[in-house]
Amino acid sequence: MSLLLTSAPQAGRTLIELLVAIALGLLILLGVGTLYLASNQSTRVATNVASAESVGQVALTLIGNSIRRAGFSEIIGTEYSGLSNNVLYQGPTLRACTGARFGSDNPNNACAATVAGAPDAIAIWYQADNALASSQGATDDCVGTQPALQAVANGNYVPRIAQIRVVQNNYFVAGNNLRCAGGADEQPLLTGVEDLKVFFGFDDFGYTNPAVLDVIPAARSIRTATYINGLAAPSPLFSPWDFVISVTACVLVRTEEAGVSAQGAAVTYTPCPQTADQAAGLAPIPTVTVNDGRVRRAYSQTFAIRARGKPSPTL
Repeated sequence: MSLLLTSAPQAGRTLIELLVAIALGLLILLGVGTLYLASNQSTRVATNVASAESVGQVALTLIGNSIRRAGFSEIIGTEYSGLSNNVLYQGPTLRACTGARFGSDNPNNACAATVAGAPDAIAIWYQADNALASSQGATDDCVGTQPALQAVANGNYVPRIAQIRVVQNNYFVAGNNLRCAGGADEQPLLTGVEDLKVFFGFDDFGYTNPAVLDVIPAARSIRTATYINGLAAPSPLFSPWDFVISVTACVLVRTEEAGVSAQGAAVTYTPCPQTADQAAGLAPIPTVTVNDGRVRRAYSQTFAIRARGKPSPTL
């Protein structure tokens, strides 16, 4: 007796089932690809914005550190009566240009012609090291160069020190870079900076009453460099810039890559203040629209000039 075994017939996939499976696979791939592209774009935007924010913060730190030291000089003797000739360094301490740079980027030259909407420039001087007291190590200028020695120019000082080092820093914007010129050299510091605006807390009372030295200096108005440059010297001893108490600096930074803004190609942003009233909050700052898809942000900070402070008057 023989036993015959037969196998069951094998059923294959139909064409319809294969098409459905392929369609489902394509939908899954499309979803994964879309998610990947969205995640990659978000990462790209976040990286660009974080980089721009870092540039804005570093720019204000660099400029602010110099502004705080503007006019620093050792005091001669034990008496200090404010802005007078009893400090070792005699020379410019602060100057600026509105919508222009200094001639040949040398802050000892006059400002070039103002161009509406162009960045400002600011120059700062201060004594680089103690000379009468123990040395602390000379401060380099903004390009990393040790300032050259220069003769002490104070005629009221019987010199124990014939020469001192004075830092000269000139900050300006060119080619979307924050640049600085030191004593003789000039170089870019940060890229992605489109604009620099500076405004000044001005002591109007001190300027009109330079002989009154027992009044604590106070910023009574916000002024532009053009305004201060147009003032006459109140006395042979003082420059109008000697009555600047604080500086408000604003930098406009942008992302390096185009097309990263969530707004699309047309991007609207708020720029730096362009007038003293805008800087003082007395007038609105109009928004600006550009069509390159870059994210732009303005960063602003006010810095007190420490050399302009003085002790309270004796009661």
